[in-house]
Amino acid sequence: MIMLHTTEDGRVPAFLRLPAAAITPKSGLLLKQEDGLLDVAAGDDEPEYICITEAEEAVAAGDEITVAKIYEEYTFETETPEEFDVDLGAKVQIAEDGLGITATEGGACEIVKYDDERVIFRIAAVDAVEEG
Repeated sequence: MIMLHTTEDGRVPAFLRLPAAAITPKSGLLLKQEDGLLDVAAGDDEPEYICITEAEEAVAAGDEITVAKIYEEYTFETETPEEFDVDLGAKVQIAEDGLGITATEGGACEIVKYDDERVIFRIAAVDAVEEG
C-alpha cells in the first residue's frame, strides 16, 4: 500500500469526491484521470490522485470516490519491492495494481530514500524517451 509520507509545509491534503471508472477503490491506490473518470495508474502513468476510499467491491462507473490530489512536493511511502536496487533520484514505474512501485525504471515515481523495508518517493514527470 502507498501512503502519504510528508508534505512540503505540513499541510493536510484536501479530500475531493470525483467520479471513478468501474474500479475497486483501495486506500493508497494511485489514480489517473481518463475520459473524465479516475482509473488505476500503472506502469509509466503519471498519477494525479491517491485514493482515500476503501471498498470491498468495484464501484459503478461514474460513482464518486474520495481522493487527494497529488502535488510534486508530497512524498509517499510504500514497501520496498523485492530485488530493489536503484539509484536515488531514479524514476521507477507503478505496480500493475496501482498499490506499489517496481524496480523498473522509466516511470513517474522518483526515489528519494529507501532501505530493506520501505521506499520514500515523490511523483515527478516521466522523462521523455529520446528516439535515435
